[in-house]
Amino acid sequence: MKKFLILTAILGLSFTACKQLDTTLEIKNNSSVEITDVSWGGVQFRENPWSSGLIRQGDSVKMKVEEGNEYIFFRRQGDSTAVRTEREILVEANEANIFTFTNDTPIVEVANPANTDTLGNFYLRPNIRVNQDETIINQHGEYNCDPVAIGEFENIVFTIENTGGSNLNIDTVNDNRINLGDNASGFFSVIQQPFANTVIAPENSVTFTIRFSPTAAGDSFTAIVHIKTNSPANEDFSFMLIASAYEKKPQIVVSRDNVVIAQHGDIPIGGVRPGESRDFVFTIENIGEANLTFVTVNNNRINLEDNVAGLFSVIQQPFANTVVAPGGSTTFTIRFSPVVVGNNFTASVHIKTNSQINDEFSFWIRGNGSTDYEIGDTGPGGGIVFFAQGGQYKEVSGELGAYNWSDATTTAGSFNGGSFNDWRLPDRGELDLIYENRNTLGGFQNNTYWSSTVSGSSAWLQNFSTTWLYYGTSGVGPGSQSLFNQSVTARVRAIRAF
Repeated sequence: MKKFLILTAILGLSFTACKQLDTTLEIKNNSSVEITDVSWGGVQFRENPWSSGLIRQGDSVKMKVEEGNEYIFFRRQGDSTAVRTEREILVEANEANIFTFTNDTPIVEVANPANTDTLGNFYLRPNIRVNQDETIINQHGEYNCDPVAIGEFENIVFTIENTGGSNLNIDTVNDNRINLGDNASGFFSVIQQPFANTVIAPENSVTFTIRFSPTAAGDSFTAIVHIKTNSPANEDFSFMLIASAYEKKPQIVVSRDNVVIAQHGDIPIGGVRPGESRDFVFTIENIGEANLTFVTVNNNRINLEDNVAGLFSVIQQPFANTVVAPGGSTTFTIRFSPVVVGNNFTASVHIKTNSQINDEFSFWIRGNGSTDYEIGDTGPGGGIVFFAQGGQYKEVSGELGAYNWSDATTTAGSFNGGSFNDWRLPDRGELDLIYENRNTLGGFQNNTYWSSTVSGSSAWLQNFSTTWLYYGTSGVGPGSQSLFNQSVTARVRAIRAF
C-alpha cells in the first residue's frame, strides 16, 4: 500500500477514489471554527484572487498544486497567531487529494513549535506576551532603554498580555512576580509589581515598572528580567535590559546676529572710518544640560590676543560669577576703533569655560579702517550701510516695530537717528536690496516688512522669513514681495541716503 494511504490513516484525511487529470488539493473545513490565510506549498487557497482565503465551517476550496509533501499553514479567523498542521500532507498526481479539518486535527503554532494541540483546544491555553508601548519583546530578547543622566532616573512601564484562551497566572519567585538577575550595577529595580494573586484573563493585561537610576557613567549596563507563568510556551519568560548613563555637561555656542561662529572661525566686521568706533555684540549660549561657567584669565572672561594695532577692545564682559544655565545666554561687546586707513586689522578672541566641547573657544575678528563706506558699515545716522556705489550710500535703521502701512510711514519718517530728519520707508527696490544683504545687516525678524510703494489701497511688503507667511488666506513666499491691504501689520525699518 502506498505511503499516501498510511498518512491518510494517521491524519484522518478523507479521500475519494476518483481520478483527476490535474494535480489538485481540496481542503475541507468540518471544524467548529473558521480558518483563514490557508496555504500549502506556497499556494494560497482562496475562492478568487480578491478573497482573504477564508474557509468557513462546512465549506471547501480546491486549488491546483505541485505534488509533494508540505504543511498546511493557516490562522484561526480573528486571531493573528500563525499555525500549521502537525504533519506534512502528501499530495500525489492524479489522486483525489482531500484534507478535512476537524476539531481533533493536530496543529502546531508556527512561532512556538512546542505549543501543540488540536484545532478545537489550541486556543484554550494561556499565552504570555510582553510589550513596551508598541514594541513586542521576544523571549530572550533585548530592550534598549533611553540614556539617563547620572543622578536622574527613568521609569519604564512594561505590559504583560495574555493572548491565549485561558487564564494566565504569574508565579511568585523570591516573593516577587518580576525578578531581576545579573543586575551587577544595581542600577535597575522593579518599583511596581503585579499582585501575588494576579490572574490575567484572555485578552487582558497587567503592567510592571522598572526604574533605571544610574550613579555612574557607562555605555552598557544590563539586567535580566525573569517572569514565570503557566504559559505553555515561554513559561520562564526572560529578556535583557540594556541602558547607558552619562554625566550632564554644558556646551558653549557663540554667535553674532543669530549667526553661529565656528571654533577658530574668522568674522569680518567691515569698515569703520578712522577716528570713529563701532561696537559689536556677541552672544554666548549654553545648549548643554549643566551650568556653563567661565574661567577667569588675566582678570577677564573674554580675552583678546594678537591685537597688534590695539584697535580692538572688550568694553563689556560677563561678570566673574556669571553662570549660564542650560538654554540661557549672556553677551559681551567688542569695540573696533581704527585710527588710520588700512585693511585686515585683526585680533583673536578667547573664551575659556567648562564646556564639554570647545572649552577653550576662540575666533578671529577682522575689520578695516576705511574712508569709504562698505555694506555692513555703520552709517552717519547709526544705521547699517546696505548700498555703497559711486560715492553714494544708503543706511538702514534697526527694528522700529510693527504697524499698519500708514503708521509705518509715520514711524519711519519720525525716526531721527544721528539727529538726521530724512529717514523714510524704503521703496520696493531698496527693500529687496536690504533683503539680499540681510545676513550682513543682521537683526531681522522672521516676518514681513513694509515698503513705501503703493497701489490703490494696497502696498508692497516683503517676506524676510524662510517660510510662507499668511494674512488670512493670502500668503507670501520666502523672500518674495506681494501687495497687501494697507491695514495689515508688518514690520518697519527706516532708510536714508547720504
